[in-house]
Amino acid sequence: MGTLPTKYFFEDSQIIKNKENKELKEKLYKKDNSVLYTYIVKINSSTLEEIKKNTLYKIYLCENDVIIEHIDKIYSINIIYQDIQSWFYSKTTFGFNFSIQDNLHKLAFKIDDSSSIRNNIKEITSDLVLYYENL
Repeated sequence: MGTLPTKYFFEDSQIIKNKENKELKEKLYKKDNSVLYTYIVKINSSTLEEIKKNTLYKIYLCENDVIIEHIDKIYSINIIYQDIQSWFYSKTTFGFNFSIQDNLHKLAFKIDDSSSIRNNIKEITSDLVLYYENL
């Protein structure tokens, strides 16, 4: 198993539920929201009540954040990279620890090949570091 460090860049994250902030949610789901990569995963473990083990989710890796969306769009969460404390992975598992309002949470996903998502995260966060260093 390995870990990837995360740099801190942005403002607070937000949880978006199906019945709340409809306009913001519609904007979020437009695929022109800088979505770079999409994965379908099964939840291996979660410290969030709303996200249940063995449920299918889509992960959208965007330029500035990660969107985790229930396969039936029942629930989604938007996590900016700044709130992700660490990433972890093995051959078939990928996940991260993150904070929401000073509470630490963990999400772990079952995925066929975690090296692909790991490499894409590494590329995205490295690009962000370079971008903000050059401002």
